Amino acid sequence: MPGHPVHACTARLKDHSSRSLRAVARRRGQRALYALGACVVGAGALQWHAQRVLHPSFLFSPTLRFSPSSRNPFSAHPIRTLQFTNLSAGSTPPPISARAYAIAEGGSGTLLASFCADLPLPPASLAKLVTCAVVMEALERGELHWQQRIRVPLAGSAQAFAPGSSLIFLRTGEYISVHDLLAGMNIASGNDAAYTLAYAVAGSIPAFCTRMNTLVQKWGLTRTRFVEPSGLSEHNVTTARDFVLFCCQYVRRWPENLARFHARSYFQRSNSPATSRIPPHTRFPATNTLLAATAARGNVSTAVPGCDGLKTGYIRESGFNVALSSLRGDTRIIAVILGGAGNSIPEGKRIRARDGATLLYWAFTHFQCTDVRTAISDALPCAIPVLGSKRPGALRPILHPSCTSCPVLNTPGTRISITFALPPLLRAPLQETDVIGFAHVLDESNGMVLARVPLVSGTTLTAGGNARRIIDEVAVWSVELWRKIREKRV
Repeated sequence: MPGHPVHACTARLKDHSSRSLRAVARRRGQRALYALGACVVGAGALQWHAQRVLHPSFLFSPTLRFSPSSRNPFSAHPIRTLQFTNLSAGSTPPPISARAYAIAEGGSGTLLASFCADLPLPPASLAKLVTCAVVMEALERGELHWQQRIRVPLAGSAQAFAPGSSLIFLRTGEYISVHDLLAGMNIASGNDAAYTLAYAVAGSIPAFCTRMNTLVQKWGLTRTRFVEPSGLSEHNVTTARDFVLFCCQYVRRWPENLARFHARSYFQRSNSPATSRIPPHTRFPATNTLLAATAARGNVSTAVPGCDGLKTGYIRESGFNVALSSLRGDTRIIAVILGGAGNSIPEGKRIRARDGATLLYWAFTHFQCTDVRTAISDALPCAIPVLGSKRPGALRPILHPSCTSCPVLNTPGTRISITFALPPLLRAPLQETDVIGFAHVLDESNGMVLARVPLVSGTTLTAGGNARRIIDEVAVWSVELWRKIREKRV
């Protein structure tokens, strides 16, 4: 019956239940709206943050892709040098009488031609260039000073070397300046000067050789090792490829040493002690007869115009070696010859001079240099966003100062183009010299890579806290999600 109490109670329960369900639905709807609003606000905030941090080219470019979990494709590492590239397989130098050689363009280190470039051979007195580099670093650190007078130890005196060795005739206990020691070692190839410098810098020959080997490893020489500083030992070893790389970096780092030491036609001590075995003001001629400066003393037949270094070397186990540097206009050519032929010392020197001149003339005939700094700087893309940085922002890569030029074939109408390999995003921390990408210099006629130029960050960016890193990563994720949604709609 409709009026029965049980029926009335049931009706009231149904009414209460429906009201409760409506209230629950209402509350759930409100929560859903609140959640949706929070998502919208959060997405908007992330988009706003992404637009602050990320460049529009990343936000709107359909070609750039980045996974928040992926690493920077270019891991940060100290800069070394440009990658070697053989430019023209069809253009090779005339044959020479040597076991190995390598020719490079000095500004970029690009290999122009080579023969048995990875054959291990003793460098002989070319090792003195590495000794000079170690001493130059000691001077830069303040461990020595140019006019500091060094006491000659017994092991660094002329009497410690066999008769016929290349010497500047130092006596045990006498004092000589660091400048004169470097000049005597580089110009006259004084073995006694090399040993005296080694003891002054490191206190012993093994300790100094450790510095030599550390330096060449840092400079990227993988097949070079030294056991003493003068080059007398056949257990010193290098390759033409390694040593031309070293010479390019040496000339770029200390170009003033060319005029100071390597281009000079003779060495003369600034002051000779009364106890010296040689008369005062004695001149020791330079061992490199290809130097342009040697033409002034009548050596016109072998002097090469523009030749301003670097070093000669000879021991029986290696043959006749030479490292050459020559500048004409804006083009610097570096050549290294190892294992030159010769049945006698005079004959070997003549063949070495002839072969060195042959390689230099060939290089200057077939190649010229183009300054690529302006071209690359003008073509650099926009700034690259940096995630996780303490201060949000982006950076524009710059060229490393060592990049000055690259060689192109010396033919009419040669054109070069620039392409870039850069990541869309970077992650802090970043150091000023960290490599973040590369610029490729191409010969448009054949698409050949003439130079692979490293691009560095140019600024130091410290990492922010975990909150900054998480916010930046989520911002990138939101941009990727938004882009995928857009693509699906399209």
